[in-house]
Amino acid sequence: MANPRFDAGVAPPTLFIEEELSFQTSADIRVSLMDAFEQVSGALRIDVSAVGSFDLAGAQLLYAAARTAEERGIEFTVEYGGNGERFAKFFRFAGLKPLGGEAED
Repeated sequence: MANPRFDAGVAPPTLFIEEELSFQTSADIRVSLMDAFEQVSGALRIDVSAVGSFDLAGAQLLYAAARTAEERGIEFTVEYGGNGERFAKFFRFAGLKPLGGEAED
């Protein structure tokens, strides 16, 4: 079970996802994402710098969050930390355009 942590006290408000961003954790993370969207109005950052493993379901969740943010007029960023290269390679391999942050080419 995933335990994402939302912190509205940082700028921008941030949802921290740790350990795993995958099919197995996507339902729990999705609930946390929707809760976070209800608490923000201007910006939301997703921090995946502590993610140890991820898969296509996790990447799809990030893209869905970006789409939701766009629909709601919320600035959306992803903090990759030391995982930037890993996410960038994965996105390229999957034929996806990297989502903002350090994973961009």
